[in-house]
Amino acid sequence: MEKALENRIRELALRLESRPPVQFPPSDGLPGEPGGVLIQRRCADVKINPGGSERLKLFHKRFVLTAALKQEGLVCVNDLAFPIAPGYASLVYPFQYHHYVVDQSDFFWLVISFELERMFYPETLYHCSVQLTETSWRLLARMLEIYLGHGGGEPRVRRYLNCLLAELDAEPRRIDAGTHALASDRRVRLFEEINGYICLHLADSGLSVEEIARRHGVSRSYLYTVFETMLGCHPAEYIRQLRLRQACRLLKSGRWLLSEVAAESGFSSLSVFSRSFRRMTGVSPSEYMRSAAAGQAEETASF
Repeated sequence: MEKALENRIRELALRLESRPPVQFPPSDGLPGEPGGVLIQRRCADVKINPGGSERLKLFHKRFVLTAALKQEGLVCVNDLAFPIAPGYASLVYPFQYHHYVVDQSDFFWLVISFELERMFYPETLYHCSVQLTETSWRLLARMLEIYLGHGGGEPRVRRYLNCLLAELDAEPRRIDAGTHALASDRRVRLFEEINGYICLHLADSGLSVEEIARRHGVSRSYLYTVFETMLGCHPAEYIRQLRLRQACRLLKSGRWLLSEVAAESGFSSLSVFSRSFRRMTGVSPSEYMRSAAAGQAEETASF
């Protein structure tokens, strides 16, 4: 039965818009209900990770619920990571830096973005993926049918999503960050180990691709292949993006000098940091800090 529902969901998902809108839809939910619902598919022809500087923008005030229909992957949230297996779903909470690791040539995931008032946040879905029950599949299928027929502003879409979140919140079968069993895909296991190592040594300006490959017993060329296949970028680019993400976090706090941000983020000097930051974000670190202090953090519909 669950397989039939999964196939039905895949059929419906193929009818969704393939490209994200320029802006998220406005929040339209009643108190306690999800609002501004946006549903998209992610597969070989619609990558789940944006490229270049867009990867830094996976930070916004919305929830992101991801359901894996095909292919195991990894969800990276701030400095934590956990697998998401086929038939599982994960929830990223607002203002959490996040990205996904999966074979970009052979996967099919469904991504639902929405807003919800803080006092109604689900309580137990932080940093884990949860198995979808038959009830969850049915709720997801019906929500998709209504969404395709009437759009995300239809009240029934919000209510079915609310029921789906409650079902996931109550499900005990889950994969938690830090305590989970090893992923079945060797590439996912390797990336999780490497991601943890990079995050641990991010402030080390001497961290190199060669050192990472040697530490994990793989060749430099294999490491490049895994990153390109699973993430769509090279290891050095990934390290640079994590450093810039760390820098954004520190700049937003407003408690660090620019030279301290550069050092804590692993840049060899303030000038190198400033050039890299401007190249990836379009503004200088000081401009970004002033913008964040004024509450003008950029929001994007990429996820």
